[in-house]
Amino acid sequence: MTLITLLICAFVVLQLRKQWTGRADTRQYDERMVHPQFYKYCNELFAAKIAFYQSLDQRNKAKFIFRVQEFIQDKEWKGFNGFEVNSEHRALISACAVVLTFGMRDFGLSHIKRIFIAPEIFYSRLFERDVKGLTMPYAVYLSWEDCAKGIDVTDDAYNLCLHEFAHALDLAVKVDNADARYIALSNLWEEQSEGVFNKMNENENYNIFLREYAAVNKHEFFAVCVENFFERPKIFKENESQLYLTLCRLLNTNPLNPAGNYKLETSYLEFENDSFIGQFNVPFSLKLALYISAVGFMIYLMTL
Repeated sequence: MTLITLLICAFVVLQLRKQWTGRADTRQYDERMVHPQFYKYCNELFAAKIAFYQSLDQRNKAKFIFRVQEFIQDKEWKGFNGFEVNSEHRALISACAVVLTFGMRDFGLSHIKRIFIAPEIFYSRLFERDVKGLTMPYAVYLSWEDCAKGIDVTDDAYNLCLHEFAHALDLAVKVDNADARYIALSNLWEEQSEGVFNKMNENENYNIFLREYAAVNKHEFFAVCVENFFERPKIFKENESQLYLTLCRLLNTNPLNPAGNYKLETSYLEFENDSFIGQFNVPFSLKLALYISAVGFMIYLMTL
């Protein structure tokens, strides 16, 4: 009886730890994990095109390219409306996804099975209008013309790939395929973002740095925030400091720390007086698990 109780307590604690922090990515990355020609090709391409990549040290560049390789291999890539997909399209689009999930262990958005690419804006029968991009539970549709613009211009917070992959990340929670840390912190994002979203909708003169499209719904709000988070992090933090820190926690990365490979340091959150610290609203399921663990431990002590 004592051994069973102890094992139950240990299991519950491990589950809580997993849901709270997510599993750490302890893999030791180096360029030998990727085919040499692919590494050389991506390194040259990303050094010229992907600002996020340019600030990484050698180990993290290897991590980045490895993840791009995995992302490409995990998806089915198709062109439509006469578009022919090539290696550069796949590499650059995948790089944007890797930027978004770089701080996560579960980075691949594996629920997305197919990526469709059109040469330019395309007609959506679902919305009965022309669109630049569209994210479904298992597929992403993109206009390459707009993808290229978003990649080439890095400071205007218009990045179609980041925008659509943010929707895909949002959907991951609904299809039970999200990173454990992301799931644990998603409720915090909902709480922190609701006030800003409501102000945008209730007051037309509300002075905010986000473009008006963010007010359409909470899904678009999140996607537009992601674009600003990576392309205009300083402006984001100056305008909505707490929302910026919450997004840092959600994605486990800090775009204002390029010298440190964008790592989110606990010391940074403490210095910024992040109101999250000590105030995390623990979901009911975690509270229940904590309660069961505590009771189990008490029973164990009584049997000694």
